[in-house]
Amino acid sequence: MIGRITGEGVSKLTFRTYYSEKVDLGEVLVVEDEDDSSRLFIRVVDILYGSDAHDDGWMERTAGNILSMERTGEEYQLHDRDRRLYQLGVAVPLGYDRNGNIHKAKTLPAHLSPVSRPSEFDYQFLKSTAGDLKVGFFRSGERIIEIPVGIWGRDLPQHVGIFATTGMGKSNLMRVLSASIMCSQKYGLLLMDPHGEYLRGPSPIEGGLQDVDGHHDNLVVFSSHPKMGESRLVLSSMEIEPADLAEVYNISEPQMEFCLAVRDLFGNGWFMKINDSTTEEMENEFGKRYHISTISAVQRKVNALFSRDIVENRKEMVLANSVIDALSRAKVVVVDTSYMDSREEMLVLSVLARRVFSHAKRMYSLDEEQFQNMPPILITVEEAQRVLGKDKGTVFSKIAREGRKFKVGLCAISQQPKLINPEVISQFNTLFILGLSDKRDRDILKESAKQDISGLSKEIQTLGLGEGLVASPGLPFAVPFKAHHFAAVYKDRKKNKKSAKLDEGFF
Repeated sequence: MIGRITGEGVSKLTFRTYYSEKVDLGEVLVVEDEDDSSRLFIRVVDILYGSDAHDDGWMERTAGNILSMERTGEEYQLHDRDRRLYQLGVAVPLGYDRNGNIHKAKTLPAHLSPVSRPSEFDYQFLKSTAGDLKVGFFRSGERIIEIPVGIWGRDLPQHVGIFATTGMGKSNLMRVLSASIMCSQKYGLLLMDPHGEYLRGPSPIEGGLQDVDGHHDNLVVFSSHPKMGESRLVLSSMEIEPADLAEVYNISEPQMEFCLAVRDLFGNGWFMKINDSTTEEMENEFGKRYHISTISAVQRKVNALFSRDIVENRKEMVLANSVIDALSRAKVVVVDTSYMDSREEMLVLSVLARRVFSHAKRMYSLDEEQFQNMPPILITVEEAQRVLGKDKGTVFSKIAREGRKFKVGLCAISQQPKLINPEVISQFNTLFILGLSDKRDRDILKESAKQDISGLSKEIQTLGLGEGLVASPGLPFAVPFKAHHFAAVYKDRKKNKKSAKLDEGFF
């Protein structure tokens, strides 16, 4: 026992603990009701100083007396320190443990009920909710308890968010989650890799998905600079739609009308037609319905994309079809865009996301059996605020609103969730929240999370590297965890036998 309940109500409890007892912010404790033997799990959300004094100013006066005596070299003796001083913990109820299941708290524990630290056995109820995609171990304050924490792959179409300030472990967590998906062989993952760190890792020692031992057949890689075993990343002009161009550039309404008109007239060859024609030819083609400046602006954008190696004049839609085929076979598809600029990366992401979503919708409408056999698919979006900050009309906002029906989900990765449209982020049922220093970022996640995290702002603000909370439909509450270190858990030890030691001191 470390303390006893002192007061408050159903939504918040306070408990007194010993002067010498160290309690952590975010620690999960248990209240033993001495009247009916029920057990209530609580989470510490704040820690305050307390003293048995007749007035509120006693501690300030005592501190002043100590300072004055120290200045003159006198020694101050505080009698009965352990009885007169204490800590006051502020906690939120997580739920009652009833036959291994957690039920929301609707009653109060008995007055002055004892508060204890649970044993590892007491946390066993979490094992049934850990899901099949493990990401780390349960964390209670600073204590790591080796009970796995994760999410259910079946929930991937309900969208996943990974949010943290730069340097708090987003990339490591995404590699761990991706490796877990790859090892499961039950789900498709389209993983955009703008820096190459998911595939290769931030360093050879850390490693990436290419180093996961025994699962190379579950990994498909596309790159603009392919190595052995990888496929070339190149788009056919036939794969691009006007909506994709709008994701890459700011397209005015007249420019979009022109693009759509060319698309209606020339079909999949519209992009190539604009590239190959002169401005005057395009103006005459449409009877001068579109101003020459509008046509010229669109042509500059199209020509700029064709000038890069990412777009070629091919009749076959090889890239999107290959990606869809791999995802349909529950592969992890890494699209290595580390050699591309942001416009090229966005074009590839838009084309692939749109085609994957369209394929899933078509299967849903035309082939019920094939749709039922299609694995859930997750599409990652790095710097998600770039594409999810808009209100509507983009393929990404459509997937956020409709994707779960068609077994396609988004994985939004961002250090600025406040810039994501609130209506869109409310569609995300699973949130991985690592350290976030900006209150506005914490506030928008507080409004969107499917579990109540309204009292956890201080804990989120103080999370260390690799520490986080996960809120997901299959979990009884927002579960604190410490993410696995990718290299220690997944890296191929045949290539680097020192990897087993990398976990020490990493976080």
